[in-house]
Amino acid sequence: MAAEPLGISQIGLVARSPEGHAAKGMAIKGHEDLWVEIQAHTFRNWVNEHLRVVGAEVRDLAVDFGDGTRLCLLVEQLQKKKLRTNWIRRPMNQHHCLENVSAALTAIAEDGVKLVNIGNTDIVNGNLKLILGLIWSLIVRYQIGRSKFPPKKSMLSWLRAVLPECEVNNFTTDWNSGICLSALLEYCEPGLMPDWRHLNKYESIENCRRAMELARSRLGVPQVLQPEYLASPHLDELSGMTYLSYFMKESSPGTRATLRWVNSQIPDKKVKNFTTDWKDGSVLCSLTSSLGAQAKYQISSDTHVWEQNLNTGLEAGRKLGVEPILRAKDLLDPHVEHLGVMAYVANFQWIPPRPPATTMAQISSSSHTTRIYQQTTVKIDFLTDLDPKLISAEVIAPEGEKLDCRLLLNSTGGKAVFTPNRVGMHEINIYYDKDLVKGAPIHIRAMPELTNITYTGMEPCAVGSIVEVVVNSNTNGTGAGQVEVIAESPTGRLLDCPVSQKGGVFSATFQPDEPGEWSIQVRHSGNPIHEAPYTCFVFDPNGIKLLGIDTPAIPHSIHNFTLDATGTGGLGQITVDIVRDRQSMPHTIQKISDATYNVSLHTHKPGKYRIYVYFNGQQVKGSPFPLRVGTREQIRAERHNSAYTKAVNNNFQESMRSSHSSFTRVASPIRNFSSPILSQSPSPLHSPVYRASPLSSPTTGQMNGYTSARETSLRETNLRETNLRETQTERTERIHSYHSSSTMSPISIPVHHENGLLKIQSPLHSPGMRKSPSPLHSPLQRHSPSLHTSNYINSVDSSSSVKVLSSHLNKRKDSWENNDSHFPEGSKVFGKALQLIPLNRTSTLVLDTDAPLNQINVTVTPPSKSPIPVKMSRSNGQHVNIYFTATEIGEHLIDVKIKDHRINGAPFRSHAYNTQAIKVGKMPNGVVGQPVEFEIDGSSAGSGNLEILVNGGHVTSFVRNLGNQRFLASFVPHENLSHHVEMKFNGEPVPE
Repeated sequence: MAAEPLGISQIGLVARSPEGHAAKGMAIKGHEDLWVEIQAHTFRNWVNEHLRVVGAEVRDLAVDFGDGTRLCLLVEQLQKKKLRTNWIRRPMNQHHCLENVSAALTAIAEDGVKLVNIGNTDIVNGNLKLILGLIWSLIVRYQIGRSKFPPKKSMLSWLRAVLPECEVNNFTTDWNSGICLSALLEYCEPGLMPDWRHLNKYESIENCRRAMELARSRLGVPQVLQPEYLASPHLDELSGMTYLSYFMKESSPGTRATLRWVNSQIPDKKVKNFTTDWKDGSVLCSLTSSLGAQAKYQISSDTHVWEQNLNTGLEAGRKLGVEPILRAKDLLDPHVEHLGVMAYVANFQWIPPRPPATTMAQISSSSHTTRIYQQTTVKIDFLTDLDPKLISAEVIAPEGEKLDCRLLLNSTGGKAVFTPNRVGMHEINIYYDKDLVKGAPIHIRAMPELTNITYTGMEPCAVGSIVEVVVNSNTNGTGAGQVEVIAESPTGRLLDCPVSQKGGVFSATFQPDEPGEWSIQVRHSGNPIHEAPYTCFVFDPNGIKLLGIDTPAIPHSIHNFTLDATGTGGLGQITVDIVRDRQSMPHTIQKISDATYNVSLHTHKPGKYRIYVYFNGQQVKGSPFPLRVGTREQIRAERHNSAYTKAVNNNFQESMRSSHSSFTRVASPIRNFSSPILSQSPSPLHSPVYRASPLSSPTTGQMNGYTSARETSLRETNLRETNLRETQTERTERIHSYHSSSTMSPISIPVHHENGLLKIQSPLHSPGMRKSPSPLHSPLQRHSPSLHTSNYINSVDSSSSVKVLSSHLNKRKDSWENNDSHFPEGSKVFGKALQLIPLNRTSTLVLDTDAPLNQINVTVTPPSKSPIPVKMSRSNGQHVNIYFTATEIGEHLIDVKIKDHRINGAPFRSHAYNTQAIKVGKMPNGVVGQPVEFEIDGSSAGSGNLEILVNGGHVTSFVRNLGNQRFLASFVPHENLSHHVEMKFNGEPVPE
């Protein structure tokens, strides 16, 4: 066996190979001299970037690494520590050189770098290809980063993610033109190379030189590769990878740019790296959740929980369309390389953000009123795949009590069911993963039960009802003239009731016009029949008066007013509730006389209070009665402060929930009948159903603090919208207030007379025989005592249309608008597309300039930040037509430059809309005098004007903003005929 050559280490014996296979993976396909020259130049520059720190330099890789000193210095710089094996600073012979190289190779191998087919003699003897292979191994390990995936795959994955328009497939020819490099600079620092899309690919060397110089001066990327080499068709792959790795190593410009995007998506977390900050899975879950995938994580120090979190985040990413390139176990690895994680995360950047999961479910109610002790249902719809287990419900009663609520759900939605037990507004909150869903909260108003009056004699009826007295005789041949019926009012007036006969049955009718106890005399042949006279109690549901509410009350004091129920006749149950700003106010009731009560209210804050009065479960005419607390100036100031606070805190529901008051419930009988006439239960004010009646003429626009619905638009601020919520609801409640009618069933009273058995019937409310103050009456009767009928008529039909603007369109002033470099001053852009852009249709702008087309640069940037293709053509010499087609809803930024100078006013902001996306809810059949309501969903339509015309504008229509670009439209039909509803959005007909 031959003796071991002097100075050859064990590493040299194991790895040495004369074939130089350390260059495996760097296949040479012709032009070997050019390839070696470019790679040697690049690798030498890379080495010198590290050696420059210690004052060393390599001029020839094949020669200057021969003594091992520079190689040892390089390894120490890369590992940031001294070599464990002492090396000779001034080698005197070949043995010293071999020992130095062995020390460096040993340190490299111990740091996880696999050395295949290279030994110390290859370095000492100057085998350039093997030396290049060794340097490449160092670049991969210490600059690109070790990974379970080939470096080329990881680097390409990141580049494709951050440069989606460039279609990067390699590290050679794709970079020759300099366009991809310019795009990479723009990604790393937006605004650094904004014109990269318009570069001439045939000016490749100039493009490369300009981009590489900017990368060096602005981003700190060294020019280890010459622009001529980058532009060369013979650029070798490893040289390209070496240069580009400076953009994606740790703390590189590309890494910082990707981290900036991550932090912009999850501002509640501060992510500093792509290694340790991702181990517990919370960042990945938060990121995917911000894009709409809803990934829940647990906070724990247990690595098993971290792995579960990571798997949850990876699965959420898969749902968003991003396939994982790492496993949860890989991300848990303390030595995970940042590039693999960064390449995976970067793929999320261009996913259009999905709406939050809370907008993927919505709630609705077919009715916005109910009655206590009546099961009430709220519908829940899933607009996408959601986990029903994350749905929860909360029902808050008027006094702040939380009611039981059952959820009945399936994969597409379901319903929430509850039973109110208190009179007033009930707030229904539906949550998805503790966040309110779309449409929440819903307010459903619970009214009292329809109560029955305990009575003796004939069944009670309301003033104005038709009372029929039916007399049956078992004696044939009795004439009508022998039966006489007389009704005596409570004041002693006698009403003669004509009697008719048919088939032996006698009937007489009368219409009571006074509340109280009526006496019915029935005579046969002048003699009273047995048990006559009969009594019939008549009540007036609208006979309640409130005295002392016409003058404004003083804030923060006790205000007294009188409830006079003598006009009701004294039989029945009255429920009182006083409401301010969706809250029932505590108050006390003290009996003054049999039918008169003093009501004491503590006026906490200025504002408009409403006094709801119910009679036997029906809201009486004129209710809610308005009570003004404070001067108009105090009310406006209070409203402004309240609205401002809600807008700043963006937490309106929480502030409502925290301000629920306790209530006093008092039941006091007016008369000693079996049913108490007076009770109180709190009833919060508002309902989300707005049946608003206009209180202003089109010439005045506003009257008495009310705003007509045609003036309501999303141009108004949150303060304005808060004011409208109150005033429109006030009008709504006036319409609701007239639903007061009695529904009684016929009664039978057996009586006797001397000729046989007679029977009296009193069918009080059969459909064809009733005249009662019901809500089916003409709306001319539906006004508050302070309004005149003539005024109401004039205001009903005077407005012809309603216009609603669904988003702020006021132009925002950005920093560039103050730029004095706008050029040229005479150029301007005009056209409809500067305001609104129709979706999927060509939009046109006109640029007034005589500049050549090749000097004009127009960029249209949609919400997704991926610019839209733009075409230009010249017309009429001075005008340039600009064409583009929007495919996304939302704000578009239109930037116009001439000779790299923005024209005055650029960039312009416009909004894309889609009329086809307007969704109109089912329109119910109407009843004369009753509001007809239907919902309009414009959440997917974008910004613009919504115009509603009913019968060509001859019937007034109203629109209420429900939030989230949903509206409730209503109109009140006054004639029994078909009504035509026409809707336009930005002047375009809304599809039926």
